[in-house]
Amino acid sequence: MEPVLLAANQPPQFYLGGAQIAQFRDGAPGTGASASASNRSPEDWVASTVTKFGIPADAEDGLTRLPDGRLLRQAIMDEPELFLAPDHLEELGANPGLLVKLLDAGERLPVHCHPDRSFARTHLACSFGKTEAWIIVGTLGADPHVYLGFDHDVEPAELENWFVAQDGAQILGAMNRLPVQTGDAIFVPAGTPHAISAGVFIVELQEPTDFSVMLEWKDFGMPDRRDEQLGLSGEQSLQCFDRDCLTAADISTYHRKARANLGGVATLFPADADPFFQAHDVVVTPAASLTVESSYWVLIVVEGAGSVVTATSELPVERGSTVLIPYSAGPVELRGAMRVIRCLPPTASPAVVHVLPDVAVVDVL
Repeated sequence: MEPVLLAANQPPQFYLGGAQIAQFRDGAPGTGASASASNRSPEDWVASTVTKFGIPADAEDGLTRLPDGRLLRQAIMDEPELFLAPDHLEELGANPGLLVKLLDAGERLPVHCHPDRSFARTHLACSFGKTEAWIIVGTLGADPHVYLGFDHDVEPAELENWFVAQDGAQILGAMNRLPVQTGDAIFVPAGTPHAISAGVFIVELQEPTDFSVMLEWKDFGMPDRRDEQLGLSGEQSLQCFDRDCLTAADISTYHRKARANLGGVATLFPADADPFFQAHDVVVTPAASLTVESSYWVLIVVEGAGSVVTATSELPVERGSTVLIPYSAGPVELRGAMRVIRCLPPTASPAVVHVLPDVAVVDVL
């Protein structure tokens, strides 16, 4: 199976956004025409085998459909060996174990968190939680920032009071506020309270679920008290939150600030992310193509243009292209002058790459 260009896949959400996704995808081969201009389409679910939480079992909202008309989830179930490596199939079965998104925050997102795997197994009958990570690929406005973790240990009663009172200023005042810029990467372990400011445009990697617990809800299109989040009581759902202080040392580990990459492969997340996913910043130049060995991965072109080449095909790509690379495509060569993000599932071994001729490389694997 050859690499596949994916069209935009934007299930409607409760919050505003989507303009930066439409602009990003505009003109990209095979993808731009289907990008939604709706201001309630802030997420593009790339290579998704996941539906939105709470929709009917036979609904497709959130699932990726391949160019040949098949749902990606069904295609993988039917022919898993085409998509996934043998060691992946042995560990996770016919499940990529990864969801990639483009996310354009058209407004400040509410403070929320996601359950970890232990909580999900116990309360949601799912082996995956929702650890996630962000790569900043664009910003609007003079002060792009995110909120990550509490700046002090929070008692259960304090958390409950915030949930009841819905005082956003008080909640944000108890969190770590991090300025961000294009090229930053941030790891967000499950349970960590977080929010993204208006104007921040990210590539997000996450576990393949749609589990969220809102600490804020009143002023975000959710007027009723959120006592039934994920089908749980308010008391149960608030147990998802990591109430421990996120220290400066933690933030230094989780927040990788933008670095120069003149050509080659750079890791984007700390080793703590490896059980969940991996992401690499890949820069190729006309003088130096790059070859990656067989694996399942998702490619997102964030700058420039080039081509994705296998032994039997050549696929033109440019900024805004999103491409699914199946295991059976074999080694893939990236040519051109472009910067891409390589998104891999948790079972992937460290990237095997070949860069010729010698170029400046950052954090080569």
